[in-house]
Amino acid sequence: VMYLMVSLSYTYINFEFPLALNMEERFNEFQDLANLAMGMERFNTVMAVNTFVVCLRGVAAAVVLVPQLGAVVDSLGHVKYTFMAWFALYIAMLLGYSFAGLFVFGPRSKDFCTFTDSFITSVKVMSGGRIFNSLQKSDADVAFTCFIVFVIPFMIVHEVFYSILLSGYLRDREIKSKNSEPDNYPLLRIALMVKTWVRRYTNKCFTALQFLRGRGGGALARVNKDLVTIQRDRRPTKLRMREVVYEKKQGDGVGNYINVWDDVTWRVANPYYTGGLAQFYVADAKQGGPAAEARVEPGFRLVEIQSQGKRDREKFRTVNALGHPKDPVQLLKDEEQHLPVTLVFEGRPSPPLW
Repeated sequence: VMYLMVSLSYTYINFEFPLALNMEERFNEFQDLANLAMGMERFNTVMAVNTFVVCLRGVAAAVVLVPQLGAVVDSLGHVKYTFMAWFALYIAMLLGYSFAGLFVFGPRSKDFCTFTDSFITSVKVMSGGRIFNSLQKSDADVAFTCFIVFVIPFMIVHEVFYSILLSGYLRDREIKSKNSEPDNYPLLRIALMVKTWVRRYTNKCFTALQFLRGRGGGALARVNKDLVTIQRDRRPTKLRMREVVYEKKQGDGVGNYINVWDDVTWRVANPYYTGGLAQFYVADAKQGGPAAEARVEPGFRLVEIQSQGKRDREKFRTVNALGHPKDPVQLLKDEEQHLPVTLVFEGRPSPPLW
């Protein structure tokens, strides 16, 4: 509205240069020009305020979607009483240093000649401004002492403020971590909805693809583990991994199972240094056993034993007081009491095929 009032005014539309030669008309035209300039100044001021308000509203809207964006305001809210006490101390120090600078350096320094200038200079010092040269030119005898008295307390007060803000931030983060449900975070709720929708429809597509690739009466195609193992072994920068599961045979009322300790012949390597761990390497895998079926080859290393929901990567490799490693056969006989048992092997990468 203000812009339209300026741009559609009679003066703006009909004003022309040069100004009239008649002094009275010249004065009136200049007055109209001044009124246009004042109108544009008011318009610019209103636009600046509106832009600031719009930015604040945008930040407020973003905080509603992502509460973490309001961490500064929320942090001060948690320590508002402590912050008010600190702010009162800050203002008291600012006023005290302003009067001190006015009385000591006022007659000889333009930075402290009036209370307003002294107040602005004190604010600059609190913000890290440099005034030592100005103080030295004004009074070299007390410049260094006054500079130390000015700067050191301000540094301490700033550190206290950072501590207060950090304390409020830690408290705010603790509260938000406890209330991190998706219902409290609209943007997170939208992201979870999109993720659920994508997963649902990709699962349908994957199921349809499996149905189309199925064999015999529409049965779904099963994963060919041997083919997957072969493809993984072709990676020249990745270790070859094998997982061999030993469990009771299905459909056997007696409960017989394949002997874990008898399936692989081991080669034990002592630790390379004192306090190290032993290494168990495969010397041979029994033909037709689970290890051979999983493509475990001589030279593979046993890196993990899984039994009863526990994963052991180091305990079985420890040595006794004399530095002797454990017997792998006896070790696996003990593990055989808690079937199913999974042995994880690791082999060297395959050389690249050019």
